[in-house]
Amino acid sequence: MQRVLMVLVGTVLVLFTGGQDHISSAQEVAKSFDVAKAQAPEIVCGDADGSGEVDLGDAIYLINYLYGEGSAPNPRQTGDQNCDGKINIADCAYLIAYIFDLGGEAPCCPSDAKHCPRIYTTSLDLETAKQTADLAHWAYFPVSDFSSGSIVAECWEAITFIDSDPDFECDVVITGQEDTQLFLARDPWTDDVVVSFRGSGPLADWITDAQAANPADWVFEDGTVVTNAVHKGFLCAYQSVKSELKLELANFIDGVEASSTARVYFTGHSLGGALATLAALDLSSWLVEDFGYNRDNVVLYTYGAPRSLKEKLLADFRDRVPNAHAVVEKTDPVPYLLASYTHINSLIEINSKVDDNDIPKKTRLEYINGEWLTGCGPASDPVPPAFNFYGHDHREYRNRLGLVVTPGLPKIELVVNNGYFKYQWSGDVQGPCDRVVLCEDCPNVFTEAELILRSWEWVVHGSSQQTLLPKREGMQVAYLDGYNRVLNTTPPYVAKTPTTLTIKRRPLGVLEASWKVSDEGHHDYVALYNKNPNTAGPSGYMAGTKHLVLPDIDDRHSWTRIGGTYWIAYVTADAAIGGKRRILRVAGPIN
Repeated sequence: MQRVLMVLVGTVLVLFTGGQDHISSAQEVAKSFDVAKAQAPEIVCGDADGSGEVDLGDAIYLINYLYGEGSAPNPRQTGDQNCDGKINIADCAYLIAYIFDLGGEAPCCPSDAKHCPRIYTTSLDLETAKQTADLAHWAYFPVSDFSSGSIVAECWEAITFIDSDPDFECDVVITGQEDTQLFLARDPWTDDVVVSFRGSGPLADWITDAQAANPADWVFEDGTVVTNAVHKGFLCAYQSVKSELKLELANFIDGVEASSTARVYFTGHSLGGALATLAALDLSSWLVEDFGYNRDNVVLYTYGAPRSLKEKLLADFRDRVPNAHAVVEKTDPVPYLLASYTHINSLIEINSKVDDNDIPKKTRLEYINGEWLTGCGPASDPVPPAFNFYGHDHREYRNRLGLVVTPGLPKIELVVNNGYFKYQWSGDVQGPCDRVVLCEDCPNVFTEAELILRSWEWVVHGSSQQTLLPKREGMQVAYLDGYNRVLNTTPPYVAKTPTTLTIKRRPLGVLEASWKVSDEGHHDYVALYNKNPNTAGPSGYMAGTKHLVLPDIDDRHSWTRIGGTYWIAYVTADAAIGGKRRILRVAGPIN
């Protein structure tokens, strides 16, 4: 049905435009209508162009907005014809079906509209993460793009843009503090508001970032002081916009009917994420105590932010902003900066699978404590893919969040190749710091010290690893994430039973043994017994009859014995001396 309606939209455009390209035609036809945003006394459901009536002009207005350079519907809700919280081509089809009496229902009213998908929970919500990443991205655009009422991202319309107070002075000179910028936007369906700080743009901002050697005291609203608790440069940059931010937030909240159910989001990318962290910490209690917001509804989402707090401030941060999430891309170098500071506890790490052209295809999220954040940089051996600023790009964050999947367990296998272990792996999303390791009695989490003497490999370097470790029962291969946590393991290796094992008498007293084994080991052997091997055990063979099996070279051996009763056994062994030995198969007796 939707496809039919979309075709109908195109047909109507052809009738009105003489068959010209539908986008440019929509722009031309729209000029014959009043496409300027009109402020009608009352909102008419479906009246996207503000003319006071619902007609074909509203469909053309929406098409011009979606595909041309037309203005957004004002109020925004009038463009959401089907009340799904979005404005897209489906709304045009919905409206056409109604106007031409094709069985479509009447446009929905703003009071019926649903807000954009957003789950109200204290854990990370992917839809909210995508939206706030988009809003953090839009903070990099010029102030001219943020006139009040303009749409800055799907679901959100701008309230105001804020620049640093030119008269603000920090107690030390911090170059770049006067260049702090942010904007406020609202969700018209829910009265949620977002405060989005711009990240590091001009070089001056990077100079601000670099003021790490000068920590500053943090002062709470009740006068409590936590000494040397925050990054001095970040604090000064935030303080340069604090007064106007509080004023604009208060002005907006005055018009919110139920602040206890609405949310205030703080977000930002890079430096903007650090400033959003300070703003959330500073203003959360003010929002709760002065305006009645629920503590959990003061929410922080940051992207690629550097560390900004000292550990001594973390407990206060958790109490005041319990719903906080720092999203970092694993190969983004910025979150690793400022080693003497720390991240908030709830850190979400993006691990992306990229193709041969470094284009991300799928993303896996890793949930860790922010204090754990570690890289796998060039000090590691072998070296993983180099860290670079590509992963830091604010467009990459929203792009990779849109590629999130829930991967199954990575597939791993341990095989024997020419007598030595070889392991191979594959996974839906292989992170840049994932690795595979050969181990026995593998722990759930490895330490670097435990890995030093083991055979391991970065998974992104290929799909298999040949080792020089001879076949040995009980060994496993484990797949680790970037924090050495085991995601999956193979069962302990068990040697395969020979498919055949025979003993025959030949002329002149020759006893001939033959065997077929798919995974011979360098210490495996076939030996001659004068009593049942199952009773005598792996080492109970006759002196001088042990024959080491050479992988892929021989599959038979003979001894000369006149008379008597004999058996042979195929024994798998870990090492020539002192290793574990086990009989896999017995042949005989033969007289």
